[in-house]
Amino acid sequence: MAEKKRVKLKRRTLTLQFEDSDFQGVEVVCDRSASLDTVMGVQSAAAEGDLEEMFRLLGGEVIQSWNIDDDGGNPIPATIEGVRQVDMELLLKISREWSMALGAVDAPLEPESNNGHIPAPALEGMEQFAESLPNPSTTDG
Repeated sequence: MAEKKRVKLKRRTLTLQFEDSDFQGVEVVCDRSASLDTVMGVQSAAAEGDLEEMFRLLGGEVIQSWNIDDDGGNPIPATIEGVRQVDMELLLKISREWSMALGAVDAPLEPESNNGHIPAPALEGMEQFAESLPNPSTTDG
């Protein structure tokens, strides 16, 4: 019997771009090939309110790079240590957007396309997960 060819999966990334006023211009490259343990770990930490664990996973396994500088204009590394220096509201947005992006399905458009709308079965559970993430209240001032 012939030996089956082994395949090494390529790491995939996705880029989150923030256009709202507080974080305008921020771009974060995240791991789209995250392991099930990582995805479930972030989800579990968010659901349990364990921000320390969620941020550890984001900085250690999810975030690959970003274009964020400190007050002195020096790049903040996309690491666990760097995550500790960044605005908590931004980190929560990164977690939410990354989780939602993982739920989107990449597929070629068929001739009878749904015009880019994600079918409901692909989103099942993602809204509940996104709602379970802490959402800091925002104030103007």
